[in-house]
Amino acid sequence: MIRRRTLPLVVVAVGCLSVLTLAQQPERARALDEQIGRIFQSPDYQAPRFGPARWLPDGAAYTIVERSSERDGAWDIARYDATTGARSVLIPGSLLVPEGKKNALDIDDYAWSGDGQQLLIFTNTRRVWRNNTRGDYWILDLRSRRLHQVGSDAPESSLMFAKFSPDSTKVAYVRGHDIYVETVAGGPATKLTSDGSDTTINGTSDWVSRRSSGSATVSGGAPTARALRIGSSTPPVSASSRSSTTLTRCIQSQRAFRIQKPGRPTRRSE
Repeated sequence: MIRRRTLPLVVVAVGCLSVLTLAQQPERARALDEQIGRIFQSPDYQAPRFGPARWLPDGAAYTIVERSSERDGAWDIARYDATTGARSVLIPGSLLVPEGKKNALDIDDYAWSGDGQQLLIFTNTRRVWRNNTRGDYWILDLRSRRLHQVGSDAPESSLMFAKFSPDSTKVAYVRGHDIYVETVAGGPATKLTSDGSDTTINGTSDWVSRRSSGSATVSGGAPTARALRIGSSTPPVSASSRSSTTLTRCIQSQRAFRIQKPGRPTRRSE
């Protein structure tokens, strides 16, 4: 009799336990989703940031991006003397707040002009293939403390591989598979190429050529900033074309890269 009375109680207990387990499953799934979100979408698990570190043009000091101690959510660029290690804040985060905005620019990368008086900031980046190479660029003039956006009429996060000219008077960049140049003071940009498309890429290399040459960007400036070397490539073809241009004329020349084909022995570099 005792066993017969106990059996219904066991069945009821198992049933209650099953209902409780089922009720807990959505809660566990939600907690797991939140944890995964913290890992991949929040900075909670990011390692402490170092850099980017850059030498100043005169070689007397280097700079590092560090969290601002005066402005929440902003970054300072600190200067460290190469001899003594003495630290000073060269660019406070307060100088990196665009006009009409509340927040300072987030610095993904930066570069100094040749004269050390201009700072090129890469921010608001987007991933292209493996790396974040598309974004927005801003220039800070250290003398006037004026901050302005490069290619301000371009869509958000659409510029790539911006560089100062060696004489620090101009900046060139890739936009929509074409190359543009403008003065560091701002103003209208000059479009140097007009044949850019999904199959003709100016100023950077396609993934095949990138693996061969080891470089993502194939443009550079002459010391006087009156000439600019431009690179272009066509993804389906195993050759990359390079061209040399003044600001008004392009003279193209071809340079081929040997592509290693699957199934063939590795050949020595020529």
